[in-house]
This record gives sequence, structure tokens and C-alpha cells, in this order.
Amino acid sequence: MANIIPEPKVHPATTVGLLSEQQPISLTVTIIKQLEATVGGCILEHVYDVLDHQQYGLLNGQSTTHALVDVLPQWSEALDNGKSVRTLFVDYAKAFGHVDHGTVQQKLHNYGV
Repeated sequence: MANIIPEPKVHPATTVGLLSEQQPISLTVTIIKQLEATVGGCILEHVYDVLDHQQYGLLNGQSTTHALVDVLPQWSEALDNGKSVRTLFVDYAKAFGHVDHGTVQQKLHNYGV
């Protein structure tokens, strides 16, 4: 169950009532948010050592800026040696809602969670 409210996609709203200019926002109960944070923190603590050291997404204190600082020396060295640099940064934020739960459960099981 969820409480869903319409939220304008642009602020201030240009047209009131048009569905194409609104997006549904699910209001989560505060206790559920706390539970998610607690469980998420416990899982992260358990699997932190097996994460790639270049994992920057979804970690407190990490950002795309950290990722860029990490790869900048490698790019500079490649350019200094006459090589080319091609990069692609992909934001998977919305993709996690489409991950198969069985796959996640199996991965967590493999990590001992």
C-alpha cells in the first residue's frame, strides 16, 4: 500500500491538472524509511569488503567527483603518451527498480548475507 500524490514536473507548475505535467510520488511512512536505512546499513557493512574499490555510487561520502578524481591521473598519463581517452558515465539510479529480486537475493546469499 502506498499514498501517492501528483507532483508537478516543473516548478512552478505551468498548467494545473494536466497529467502529462505531473509525476506520481509515493509517500513512504517514516518508520519504513528508518527500517530501510537500518537494514541497508547492516547489509552494506557486511558486503563492504567485497565491493570494488572504484565503487562510488550509493556509498556515503562518495560521488561522481570522487570517481573523476580517481580516473583523471590515468587519463592524463594516457594523453601524455599520445593515446586517446574515451569515457562513458551511465547513471543507473532508475535501473535498480527493475532488477530481478531473485538475482539480488542470490547475490546477497553468495556474500553471506
